[in-house]
Amino acid sequence: MTLQVSGQLMHSRFPPHLPPLPNFIRDLRNVAPEDIGGRFQFELNSNLMLGRETFAGSYYRYKAELNTVQEWFITNTDTVSSHPLHIHVNSFQVISYNAYTGPYSGGNSDGWRLYDQATGETCVWQFDGYDPDLYIEKPSDPYKYLGHEQNQDLSQEGTIAYVEPGGWRDTFTVPPMSNVTIRFETDTYTGLVISHCHILNHEDKGMMLAVEIVEQGESLEANLPSAGAYPWSCMENPEPLVTFSRKTPNTSNKDRSD
Repeated sequence: MTLQVSGQLMHSRFPPHLPPLPNFIRDLRNVAPEDIGGRFQFELNSNLMLGRETFAGSYYRYKAELNTVQEWFITNTDTVSSHPLHIHVNSFQVISYNAYTGPYSGGNSDGWRLYDQATGETCVWQFDGYDPDLYIEKPSDPYKYLGHEQNQDLSQEGTIAYVEPGGWRDTFTVPPMSNVTIRFETDTYTGLVISHCHILNHEDKGMMLAVEIVEQGESLEANLPSAGAYPWSCMENPEPLVTFSRKTPNTSNKDRSD
């Protein structure tokens, strides 16, 4: 390809400072718990599923109100592989890397299974389509990366693509055996939000999940469990960590520019 550029020669002067950040990507690390508008647990695993399901279209797994601060807990049960998670519409801030206490997953092309981290036993709560009679060899070293959230020195060789806490992204790598807290504001736009693994082969195989942003006061009813199991469940099936605040947000000084 050949480009031919014509016209009067222009001399541009670049500004010496970056413009201020728009309000919808203000620092959310110090937002008080009572000011969080909703919480959602988001689980990746070793069989290219999100929330223990393959993509099912506009089958909303979670709903969030417009103009609220959302806090998501991103969990990867895979013992070896990281997954780059991409969330559409709103950029998010990485808040913290947390100690991982959930189950771990393993399997092969024939199937997969969730195991209790503490005992190595097969989890009672699995996923839709689980076959308890299928032979699946357990991961040989399931605890290899357990506890790596304590090693976040980005200059050190061998770290697993960490984003430093406080960084803003629309895609970030979720390390194996990890739980990462992110926050974002549901600014301006309502409707379908797709979240998916950014490895093309993985999302094409169904590693996607749909949530919805709704207007203030609309129904927040969603399909939180998969086959009766909530994210991070194993031997027990606790209620999901989902809360909603019906506070009227301060939407003054809103600034949206892309």
